[in-house]
Amino acid sequence: MPNDSITIKGLEEVSGMLRRLGKSATAVIRKGLKAGGAVVRTTERSEAPRRTGKLARSITVKGVRGGKGRTVIGVFPRTQVFEKGKYYPAMVIHGHPVGKKHRVMVPPNEFPARAFSSSGRTAAEAATKTILSEIDKLIKS
Repeated sequence: MPNDSITIKGLEEVSGMLRRLGKSATAVIRKGLKAGGAVVRTTERSEAPRRTGKLARSITVKGVRGGKGRTVIGVFPRTQVFEKGKYYPAMVIHGHPVGKKHRVMVPPNEFPARAFSSSGRTAAEAATKTILSEIDKLIKS
């Protein structure tokens, strides 16, 4: 599985500039990262298997708890959508046994990894572009 994260260098300097302008740095960075996550979400939805379409529709971009001083955005399926088969997304992504004695294994469908590897660079560019446009808005106002 490829590296499932994007690191944008220079965000410390951007944070300092934003503090001087009076805007919360995390709000601007989060908005940019969500724009990048939306690019990955679109690709992931197109890569997702289509049986009923529920799995593809459930894929969302959400802020997740990061470490100290880190802003983290995740792109993953919501499990609340699946009533009885709540673990359906995990079963599709990681594979699962079937049959009476669980001898046959359904292979994993790693569509999130494929989507990230194909659109990761575009997502980083979209995030950077959004962060820079937000900074420009702050400077002009």
